[in-house]
Amino acid sequence: MWFSNQLLKWYGANKRSLPWRQTKDPYCIWISEVILQQTRVDQGLPYYESFLKKFPDIESLAAADEKEVLKSWQGLGYYTRARNLHFAAKTIIDSGGRFPETFEEIIKLKGIGEYTAAAISSICFSEPNAVIDGNVYRVLSRFNGLGVAIDSCKGKKLFSSIANDVMDKSNPGDYNQAIMEFGALQCKSSNPDCESCIIKSRCAAHETGTVDSYPVKTKKVKQRARYFNYIVIEGDRGCFYQKRSAKDIWQNMYEPLLIESNKHLGRNGILKSEEWLHVFGNQEDVKLVPSASLEHRLTHQTIKARFWKAQTNFCSMNTKSPLEEFAQEDLKEIPIPRLIEKYLELSG
Repeated sequence: MWFSNQLLKWYGANKRSLPWRQTKDPYCIWISEVILQQTRVDQGLPYYESFLKKFPDIESLAAADEKEVLKSWQGLGYYTRARNLHFAAKTIIDSGGRFPETFEEIIKLKGIGEYTAAAISSICFSEPNAVIDGNVYRVLSRFNGLGVAIDSCKGKKLFSSIANDVMDKSNPGDYNQAIMEFGALQCKSSNPDCESCIIKSRCAAHETGTVDSYPVKTKKVKQRARYFNYIVIEGDRGCFYQKRSAKDIWQNMYEPLLIESNKHLGRNGILKSEEWLHVFGNQEDVKLVPSASLEHRLTHQTIKARFWKAQTNFCSMNTKSPLEEFAQEDLKEIPIPRLIEKYLELSG
């Protein structure tokens, strides 16, 4: 109990004032937890507020068009999160409209894993289920001096067991928020504030001077490079965009004509590509002007994008082409990846 009591004491004195800490509404907690996956609090806060303003309850989210949901999520990345939220909201409505109240029920919703189910069930319904995220792994591994890799099967089982053993089962919601907040603000991954740490007297890593050695990981994320050649085609009304339908990054979002290749293409490579030929056939009276080059990093891949502006004969466009023409003002209404948004900002 000493460990949990110290963390709860620290949390009471140091916790940040955040809107999702002012409610026990499972819908609000759910939205906050999903947004904060892979997203810093300072970045996620305005999205949380705008998302709830647009979709204040499960009913409004379930009734929305997916395009609206993706547009509201634009800039956060990991768009599968938004699609899963939308799908799960419709599932809840179809099941009677009541948000599930137990870990076992909550985890059945699409896109919800053990961490999110534990967070919602403990914060909203006081179920004693310990959350385990990067902050929790870091705090527990340092405090206990655990050299077991957190990304191994053995490590995951061990940390899950420890996390549930040390939690305050009479106050699981606050305890879970306390240990995550402690990891985010005090026991940080770099430059942790050990001198003012409330648990340093019993911290194994602090005692042995090995704080920077924890947590231990065995796997390194492998990055792969992808080359995107975007053709920005402007018509009388605006620009031509296509919807990404494949099960890949940015599914169901919009972008200019894309030609993906194993390296950046020049003019001849573009005109000979399958994507260009499908839209314009063998047209060669085309003016292609290099416009911009951007790099966009995702978790497992880096997108190396080159944008070209095209001037061509639109009358000969294939009517079965996936491209749709959008007026410039309409681009503000359709969901586009952050990479495309950055290009539009750059090109003015």
